[in-house]
Amino acid sequence: GSEMCIRDSLASLVLPLELDTFAEAYKRAGYTTVAVSGNPIISVKTHFAQGFDRFDEACMDRNLYRSAECMTTRALEAIPEEGPVLLYIHYMDPHLPYIAPPPFLFSIRDMPFPASPGKLVKFVMDRYDETIRYCDSEIGRLLEGLAARGITDNSVIIITADHGEEMGEHGRFNHGNTVYEEVTHIPLVMAGTGVPAGVRVDYLTSGIDPYPTLLGIAGIKPPGKTSGVNLLPLRDTGREWVISDLQGQTAFRTERYKLIVDAGSRRRMLFDLLTDPVEQHDLSEKEEAVLRDAY
Repeated sequence: GSEMCIRDSLASLVLPLELDTFAEAYKRAGYTTVAVSGNPIISVKTHFAQGFDRFDEACMDRNLYRSAECMTTRALEAIPEEGPVLLYIHYMDPHLPYIAPPPFLFSIRDMPFPASPGKLVKFVMDRYDETIRYCDSEIGRLLEGLAARGITDNSVIIITADHGEEMGEHGRFNHGNTVYEEVTHIPLVMAGTGVPAGVRVDYLTSGIDPYPTLLGIAGIKPPGKTSGVNLLPLRDTGREWVISDLQGQTAFRTERYKLIVDAGSRRRMLFDLLTDPVEQHDLSEKEEAVLRDAY
């Protein structure tokens, strides 16, 4: 049984070849498609190279994920001189073991003495923040490099993530354990042609939305039905709920409430994110009608 579970979970990391990816759609539309990945799960072996003219994984797993500099450099080298281009770059540095290269490492000087558990968690969070600073600076270098070649004059840049990170808020660390907000509330930043500057929206979006958004940017009609929503032009999409799914847990989230169902314990937890954004007060016994509706 356990062997089968491991095999199934590994199989779920492989992208089925029959799916039509945004890279394939862009390639058909005449774009040069380039990917640079630092993530072993986003690799040629897991079929994520489909649709890419060039899929570069030379920086992967370099120096415990300290690969952002290598990836930025290789991405800038890989972009062709002429024609429209799609660049997908998967930075991996804000990730365990949270070791940024100098001068970022220990740039946040807040040493935990006396070393209580809370102070040690803060120490780990500081190291994590440094990896984010390092990655930010490399994204800045990427954007400067693109701007120097005039590419940013007519392009859209999307920055997003696949998950956040738990730092003990609910007793767990890392990610992949739970679907609390610290893991599922991820950045989605868009800038460029057709995107109004300096606007922050608070309506619900999902990780499945960049796919139709990307297709829309290039004027490509989605092949068949897609559950995602094109986020451009910027408007309230009318999306009433989103799902976050993990092998052991599922979350159903509306603008105000979030229901978490734990598969192992069969426990249901309900949170009012308006009054309790850090999900500390389970209302499942008090708000039975809301719980029933969400379930």
